[in-house]
Amino acid sequence: MVVASVSFKQSITRWLGIGIALLGTWVLAPQAVAQEAPAIVWQQQAFTVGSAIGISRDGSTLVASGNEIMVLDPATGEVRLSIPNKAEAIAVSPAGDVIAAAQVTKDPDTGWWTASRLDLYETSDGSVRETMNEHKWQIWALAFSADAARLVSGDMMAELKLWDLASDSVIYSWPLQNGSVAFSPDGKYLVSNGQNSYARMYDTGTFTLKRAFLPWSGDRGVAFTPDGAKLVTSGSIPGGVDGVPTSAAIIKVFRASDGVLLKAIKIYDNGGQQVRAFALSVDGKYAAISLYSDQIRIYRLSDGALMKQYTVGTADVNGLAFTPDGMGLAYIRADGMVVMTANPVAPATPLVPPQAPLVPAPTPPTPPTPEPGPAVPQALTELRVSPEAVVGGQSATGTVVLAGPAPDGGQLVNLMTTNLVVSVPATITVPGGSTAAGFTITTLSVSAPVEGLIRASTSVGE
Repeated sequence: MVVASVSFKQSITRWLGIGIALLGTWVLAPQAVAQEAPAIVWQQQAFTVGSAIGISRDGSTLVASGNEIMVLDPATGEVRLSIPNKAEAIAVSPAGDVIAAAQVTKDPDTGWWTASRLDLYETSDGSVRETMNEHKWQIWALAFSADAARLVSGDMMAELKLWDLASDSVIYSWPLQNGSVAFSPDGKYLVSNGQNSYARMYDTGTFTLKRAFLPWSGDRGVAFTPDGAKLVTSGSIPGGVDGVPTSAAIIKVFRASDGVLLKAIKIYDNGGQQVRAFALSVDGKYAAISLYSDQIRIYRLSDGALMKQYTVGTADVNGLAFTPDGMGLAYIRADGMVVMTANPVAPATPLVPPQAPLVPAPTPPTPPTPEPGPAVPQALTELRVSPEAVVGGQSATGTVVLAGPAPDGGQLVNLMTTNLVVSVPATITVPGGSTAAGFTITTLSVSAPVEGLIRASTSVGE
């Protein structure tokens, strides 16, 4: 048998709500701004490999990571603390006193770099406050709530976790793939922007799905505007979506209250574009993204205008962060260079970073009690495939997830695949009262790597 891989893209067809999501306008962003060099305030060759960057909400602490973790002075770039542990993802607490850092660990049985260790460090001396090993896959996304009472972590394959930082314990877990995460300013909601290219918003009190933001919101960035009224996402869309012939980078602005798409900015330069990092300006008016072509671009969200386009050297930019006063834009390159630049879309006068939490620390809620299945069908919210790549001739497992419990008698879900070497059942039934059902994906032997698209659909409201 010839060994080859069969990979799966995940796609969901939803018949209810998608029309609402498509009401917004979109812009195929023109690239009329000449490339230039950023106005560098300071730069620091901190690492040999650079992974992530973050700034505390009060503006006091900048943290960068790679083959080490470093705490730097945002004003001068001076290194205040060096922690000799690598980290692929980081987050800085609002007051800059705690760092959440995720490090990939190796499975002793398979030798694969899969699981993630999540450490909480004190920035005063670099000591480890807590180590958590609950994630079984690589953590890609971390965020503190504005009141520093909670942390959310998301891994690349399987789980989104909400943590109580008073006890450093998991409050709730969702079975989701994650590319980026964010809390709403008031802490009532958290959003995960996942690999299946749309964002989901969950209530942090009831843990229920509040809304899904469709379609193709991306997987590399997500942030609420300061007033919590809008959600900004970024990532990449595949060829053929919204009239773009090949893959394109995307920035989308949604109304948080109902998921209506307000603006979509497609970054397409006659060829595929991929987003590597994302940051929303402090005033919520601009989005900065980095592309795999060692570029940083800044777009005005109101009309999709490209404001600045930088070339930053030969290395990709793996992380971006605006300073809380709005005057600076920091980034970290893959070669370990940390750079602070003057923000080209800075406000007329520096903003005053908040010195106190926006909201009081919430009381950890009690997980909800499952309710009986409703009398009407539920919308699809997720289609998962595990593993996403297999050897030709082997099987994989698919799972469809509904927004709520299926009605009594069950709910029918239709399945299809675009590749003849991949087979799925024509239909499966989610049992009454359940929110998910699994199915088997079979494959044929192939002589070269191929990719199949699996779609799931269900009738809602009929």
